[in-house]
Amino acid sequence: MMQHQSKADKNREGIAIIMVIGLLALMMILGVAFAIYMRTGRMAAGNFKNDVVTRQLLPVALNQALQDMEAKLGASVYPDWDVLASSGSDNALEFTNASTLNWIPQGILAMTNPIPKWIPVPNDGRVAYLVLNCSGLLDANYAGGGATRGFGTNVSEIQVSTLAEVNDYTALANNRNYETIQELGVKGSGASPAPLKAPPSSLVTYSFFPWVYGGVGVAPVSLDGGTNTLIRDKAKIKAAFIASGIAPADAENVYLALYDYEDEDDIPQNLGTMCTESVPMFNEVGITLKYESKGGTKFKLKGEIDVEWIYPFVKATSKNYYVDLSVDFTGTPGFPLPAAVKTVISAHDYDPSLTEYSSVPTPYGVPTYAFGLAEQDYAAYTNQENIVTGRVSLLMRSGTDTGPVVDAVPTNTVKSFLFVMKSPKYAFMAAANKNYVSDKECFDPRYNWDPSASYWKDVTMPSVPSLGFENNITKAYRLDGIVEVDKDESMYVANRPLQSIAELSYLPRISSGTLAFWKTIRIFPLADSSLDRVLDYFTLTTNSSLKGVVNPNTRSEEVMKALFTGMTMDEYPGGPGTPVDAQALASAWVSHGNPIATLSDLGQKCTNMISGTAFRQESILRNTVGLLHTRQNYFLVLLCGQTARTLPGGKIMPVSSVHGIAEVWRDPLGSHATFIRMLKPLDD
Repeated sequence: MMQHQSKADKNREGIAIIMVIGLLALMMILGVAFAIYMRTGRMAAGNFKNDVVTRQLLPVALNQALQDMEAKLGASVYPDWDVLASSGSDNALEFTNASTLNWIPQGILAMTNPIPKWIPVPNDGRVAYLVLNCSGLLDANYAGGGATRGFGTNVSEIQVSTLAEVNDYTALANNRNYETIQELGVKGSGASPAPLKAPPSSLVTYSFFPWVYGGVGVAPVSLDGGTNTLIRDKAKIKAAFIASGIAPADAENVYLALYDYEDEDDIPQNLGTMCTESVPMFNEVGITLKYESKGGTKFKLKGEIDVEWIYPFVKATSKNYYVDLSVDFTGTPGFPLPAAVKTVISAHDYDPSLTEYSSVPTPYGVPTYAFGLAEQDYAAYTNQENIVTGRVSLLMRSGTDTGPVVDAVPTNTVKSFLFVMKSPKYAFMAAANKNYVSDKECFDPRYNWDPSASYWKDVTMPSVPSLGFENNITKAYRLDGIVEVDKDESMYVANRPLQSIAELSYLPRISSGTLAFWKTIRIFPLADSSLDRVLDYFTLTTNSSLKGVVNPNTRSEEVMKALFTGMTMDEYPGGPGTPVDAQALASAWVSHGNPIATLSDLGQKCTNMISGTAFRQESILRNTVGLLHTRQNYFLVLLCGQTARTLPGGKIMPVSSVHGIAEVWRDPLGSHATFIRMLKPLDD
């Protein structure tokens, strides 16, 4: 018998079906939501992965850039390129977008218009880079300062206002410090007055010029502080002179020359070495004997002593000087001789008009002291040749006739200054009243203290003595084709602390075993004379690293024009000078090849850039060397990384990209140590 469901049972079954269907629908919704969520999560994870991978491509790009840069540079001390672009397959045309260019000095790119190539990174994507050589540009945070261009001792003298991109230098200086080129441009565009009128082209925001880095290089000895420093650091200074090329045996004399160059008095530290005090210096001495016949064998002797001294210094002095002269005579036993001479010649006052610079050393004075004998009978000496020897001592006294001795011939360490005259036999004496002259000339008055050495030369008669004129031997030595001497007879003594390390070129240069007449320390090369590398071993600063100075290897005429603007060409610091043509000199400088590694090599680069005397030519270094340093290779590196997918057919589709900027300093010397100052993504 068939049973029928009750209505209640049917309702329960319907509810169950509905609940099952609802649960199925809920489960479907949950499943779909979960699937969507998982898909979204997977896509987000993929995008995050792409972003992480892309960002990690920036160090990959930088490492590749550093590797290629080092291979390109090799052992060179300065890049021979301005921009180094990555090499690969496809052009990275989207690499240099406008926002990226704001982080670099754009003038470098404008000169080359480089196109970097993509370098594939297996399984990840591709990278590209542009390395910009900024080594020779000016540091916007340090260079300049509004100071008048002077001796080139402080970066504030660099005339940054001459740069084409600078609108208002005061505004530029007031907004320091600039961390990046982008920040420099931003501050320049928003201020009133605007510091810049164009994007930065010759400016960067970082510089670093160490004397020693990574154990490479030599810390120079500072000569700042005048004679107090010279006394305190004597041992270090002598060692630095030796390291620069001065022979060890001569280092003491060169040190004393520097001391005399700086101290305020005119008293040499040692009369028995080369003179660097601006005092009159004995240059020539002659003795004349004349026998006048009085009939028969009777003669009267007349004689004179002539003393010449010169003042070849380019700056006059107001002091007076006096010659303290002593002479005694010896001769053939019994031969009539004049009495000894002891006098101070004070009638000839110091004449400043004779101290002006000229092409020939001007004799300061040629006073004559006469002596003689009354009429005597020489019958006992008519059949023999008789010897008369004059022993001369000369002292130059400062201020008064009893003042301190500032020049001496000979010094107390030299036994004699002899003149030997052979009086003729009677028959010849009777034939004519004739002068018998013995004369000695000094090669170089800075080396006059020892007449018994090869510092003086006997004038062979009948040559005419050069009293009152430049010495004959000096002319022969200084002008007649002896290429290893300066050929510049002017001398200068500062009587104050150094204002430029290049002033060391005024110091007399001794070569051990070889007399170095008319030769000073060389910061410019001569045909037969190597450089004295004093610019590498001395400085006027105590800073271990410099900021804001210029790498002299720069190829930027704008930078060198800013460096030269206001500089003068002169014979000596603070002396009469003429302004340089900054643009012409900058062009000549930049067009000169042969990159230099150290400051001493500057002489090779600067030769003949300025015409005139040696000291005038040296003014290009004397007035700039404190603003130059070679110890920097500095680069800004634009970076780009892309994760990419290779489509069928080999086409590459970018998935994610990032741009970046890196700041890199490299040591041009030694092992070429490198450090990365900044690596910054630019797409944040």
